[in-house]
Amino acid sequence: MLNGQEGMVTFQMIFEKPFFAVSMVWNVIRRYVPEDVSGSIKVMRSFKDMSGACFDVPDTYAERFGDIFEYEQKERRTDF
Repeated sequence: MLNGQEGMVTFQMIFEKPFFAVSMVWNVIRRYVPEDVSGSIKVMRSFKDMSGACFDVPDTYAERFGDIFEYEQKERRTDF
């Protein structure tokens, strides 16, 4: 767990190319995830090499969050 809080699930998002600011990851999340889910993410840390980030999602949204990005990756051929 990223922040050690009970009831949270840590996800990581990895990109094919490095990014310059963690705001890019936030923008991707806000683009694909409903506001109630994206608004529940409070902590995010980028990897040292800026190839991805990890963040905690409340466990009540974890399955939904995972399903959204699994669909995007498989069906739409996204690069994360």
